[in-house]
Amino acid sequence: MTDTPGHQPAGSWIFDGDRQAVGQAREAVRRALAGRRSPPGGPVDESDGLVDDAVLVVSELVGNAVTHGTPPIELTLAAGRTGLVGTVTDHGPGWPCPMPADDEAGHGRGLLIVTALTYRWGVCSLPGKGKRVWFQLREDPVS
Repeated sequence: MTDTPGHQPAGSWIFDGDRQAVGQAREAVRRALAGRRSPPGGPVDESDGLVDDAVLVVSELVGNAVTHGTPPIELTLAAGRTGLVGTVTDHGPGWPCPMPADDEAGHGRGLLIVTALTYRWGVCSLPGKGKRVWFQLREDPVS
């Protein structure tokens, strides 16, 4: 998914799958996108929320991979003029699916957050064992 036309690789990282992976992924995304520019040649603009949305989406997906998957966990990002695409890959069994939010539970909202913040997202299985969750964020509002 990160070979989307018009998008250039922004980074690729591998995490061990321990508790620090989520924070490391957040920091990697923030650093990779820190120099992102608005229209070609324009000033850096983080006020549009894309960087924050990307950090939150990656945080939720890497958190799910740490909790439910099997390491290593791989994160890839590619940035374009009109958005961002990324993948989070792990080698564990199972398939992520959004669950209804439980007001009493302190967990279980991650994929609902991903759904709310992304233009689209999905999952594909890997040969053998594992899965790749992909997502697409847009800088401009989706009409």
